[in-house]
Amino acid sequence: MYPLASLFQRHIASGLAQTYPNLRDAAAFICESHLDPENYAMPLLDSSSAQIRELLAQGDYSSINDKLSFEPTQTMRGVIRVMVRTHLNRQAVGYVSRGAAHKTVAKRVLAPFEGDFDYAQMIDHDYFAECWQRAVAANPQEYDDVDRIAINGLKKLRGGQRVKAGVAKHFLGHDNWAKVLTGIYSALLYLHKHYDSNAEALWADMNACVNDAQAAQRLVRQVESGIHQYGPALAGSFLADLGHTGFVKPDTHVISGVAAMLGKDTVSQEDAVHFVYELAEKYSVAPRAIDKIFYIGCSGKLYLYDLTIKHPKRFKNEFLKQLRQL
Repeated sequence: MYPLASLFQRHIASGLAQTYPNLRDAAAFICESHLDPENYAMPLLDSSSAQIRELLAQGDYSSINDKLSFEPTQTMRGVIRVMVRTHLNRQAVGYVSRGAAHKTVAKRVLAPFEGDFDYAQMIDHDYFAECWQRAVAANPQEYDDVDRIAINGLKKLRGGQRVKAGVAKHFLGHDNWAKVLTGIYSALLYLHKHYDSNAEALWADMNACVNDAQAAQRLVRQVESGIHQYGPALAGSFLADLGHTGFVKPDTHVISGVAAMLGKDTVSQEDAVHFVYELAEKYSVAPRAIDKIFYIGCSGKLYLYDLTIKHPKRFKNEFLKQLRQL
């Protein structure tokens, strides 16, 4: 085990001892699960988390992985759902995801993308608007008047207005909804334009980036420029959460972790990504594994099992202190 992974495991064990004492002995398994490439795709959170915790406490690890489920990202349905969920995993959209126990699976946003949906036809704006209206009609309890005004406003957009959140706000009435709805629609157009709504073509582009950090960053920039409301962090996150090992999300935790190892107060997103790729090459591991060590070690969110270490600020500062000593 390389030094960073060893430090990560000790740090998680310490956090579990404070927050979930009965799970301390499961620290090694929990860490390995989160760093396992088989578990890199965006997970589907369901009611089995309590059962999984019980199995963890009992040390019955053999059947736990069978209870984990993930978005089917080898299909366009799964790709689009990850794209939609990524739009919710950002700032300034809290009104849209409000009330959801886990904001990226807010039913009021995922409803049009449940079951079998015609993702190819969704590039037709009128059909896109109809899908949202049907979701409201089928789940009236999920939406209030502000939501309905925004969704009904979709049909009023024309031409370039469809992908410009600033203009769309005038028609939709709420800035958060404008960002989410126009962002999702622009992504549908992007996936159709570049990949003909074909998941295999997207995966071929991602696989071409293996062991090529510059190629990976070029693809991230292409996604960023093609999908409205995606910056470098969300574009990288989208590709990484499809389950690919070669992409990095330069969020605040990754930036903090890299800065600590470099003995700096902060670094740019670009420098953070570059350093993660350097570490990955040094340790002969996937860039996504390094990304996850920094994210989980700083945030304390063991998301596969719906666990969160208490006192997150103190937990993060302790991890950063140890990273500075590596």
